[in-house]
Formats: sequence, C-alpha cells, structure tokens
Amino acid sequence: QLRCGMCGAVLLERVAGYAVGPPTQPHIGMEFYFNQAPDPGATSAFESGLEEEMLNCLRGCHRAQGRFLLAGRTSFVNTRGYKWAAACGDSLVHAVAVFEPEHVARPPSEGAAEEPPGRPRPVL
Repeated sequence: QLRCGMCGAVLLERVAGYAVGPPTQPHIGMEFYFNQAPDPGATSAFESGLEEEMLNCLRGCHRAQGRFLLAGRTSFVNTRGYKWAAACGDSLVHAVAVFEPEHVARPPSEGAAEEPPGRPRPVL
C-alpha cells in the first residue's frame, strides 16, 4: 500500500511491479515508481487541472506546505519510465508491505500431521 504519511489515508491499495530510487529533492527520503493509477476516490489534485500530474490525499494534508505526494509522467518529475512516482519520507508517502493471510506461514499446531512430502512450505 501507499499511504499519506500525515493522515494514513491509503492512496493505492496494491502495487505490482515497482522500482525505488534516490530522492531528487532534499525533503524526500526516496522515490517510489509504479504504473497503477492511484485510487481516484482517495486522492485529489494538488491544483485544479492537475489531476493527471500532481496528487495529494483527499484531506490535502500537504497542500499548505506547497507539496504533493504523487507525480504523474506528464509532470515535471522524472518518473523513470513509470506512469507515477511517489515522494516517500517521514511525513510524505509511506510504502507499507501488507501480507495476505494465505501467504503467511503458520507453525503446525501441536499434534497435527506433518505436511505431505514434496509440498513446499511457505517461507517468510
């Protein structure tokens, strides 16, 4: 997930295929590049008319600071060939790993039968 670092709002639920790069501005910790469109119900344009270029969370947490969280390929931000870039840092975007329950290994319960041979066990 990608979340607003101030209010915790989810900007993008799932990210498949991404890259991480060094910051391009001093207030950014790292940049996170991805292709999925941010959730339109969770984001708002930094300014009117910039819906495809510069986005914040719906609450506009960063607007007063003159900052935006997500930059589209058509903005002045270099997205390194991806459709979007997220500015990550303390109060900026937080990239959070969320694991689905079926992908988490559980220890066998006491007295339970061993798994059949040849069946791989999930690794954390």
